[in-house]
Amino acid sequence: MITEKRELKNVPIADLIPYARNPRKNDPAVQRIAASLKEYGLVKNSIVVDEEMVLITGHTTMKAMQALKWVTAPEVTQVFGLTEAQKKAYRIADNKLGELATWDEELLALEFEDLKGLDFDVDLTGFDSLNTVIDREPDTDRAGASPWERMGADAADGVILTFGAITTRISSEIYGQFLARCEQEPSLAGFVEGVILNACSNP
Repeated sequence: MITEKRELKNVPIADLIPYARNPRKNDPAVQRIAASLKEYGLVKNSIVVDEEMVLITGHTTMKAMQALKWVTAPEVTQVFGLTEAQKKAYRIADNKLGELATWDEELLALEFEDLKGLDFDVDLTGFDSLNTVIDREPDTDRAGASPWERMGADAADGVILTFGAITTRISSEIYGQFLARCEQEPSLAGFVEGVILNACSNP
């Protein structure tokens, strides 16, 4: 357990030391976090370091700050007293525990509808507004069709997958990329079909 905590202000990013064995592959998220920092600023401090200024959490945020050419981190939390085992475990837990939460799809759809009405850039939420749209109403016309029939029927204007009461649209570009992958790996199509069928039969 931590024995002391300090809230540091305007810390030179050059003084922050990334954990060399950070197991989280965060590069795909860097630009999204950078866009968030640019829009909102640092609303919540996510950079936590130990006694030696080695990062415990906040690797992605630090990279995003560097991408924005920031020289200093507005806020950094320094903690003292954690054992090496606790530091290692907390690095993993900080990333993994958030994955255990799920979305209320109906409420999420309502929030997106509000954001759309306010003409807000939905990409800043972390969801891709071009490739994924969550609808609250099930696609009853496709209820009896196989997953591939559902997908193929609307391939020209966007792919539609149905999971119980939730319909997800994926852009034609992503659909094309998926088909190209299936041509290279035929077993992938069967695997994905099994996942979709299971999801649709167990909403």
